[in-house]
Amino acid sequence: MKRIFCDVVLLALLFYCPWYLAAAAIFAFAVIFPGYWEGVVAALIIDSFYSVSSLSFKGGFGMFTLPAMVLVYLSGIIRSKIRIFA
Repeated sequence: MKRIFCDVVLLALLFYCPWYLAAAAIFAFAVIFPGYWEGVVAALIIDSFYSVSSLSFKGGFGMFTLPAMVLVYLSGIIRSKIRIFA
């Protein structure tokens, strides 16, 4: 239920707030939830909104998607190596 609520919040951030708030939410939710692949989809949406079609611009398509994929992958590895005692 928490994950669905966070997905709705992320979707609202994508459409109504600047990109950096959505990117911060993707980072926070990827740390909180294991395997947060919804963040990769959200990063793909950010890329499709803000990417420039010119090849001379260095920050083209994939500027958010690739780091989001790496973040989800690394958070899974790090999460498996950490023991948290409640």
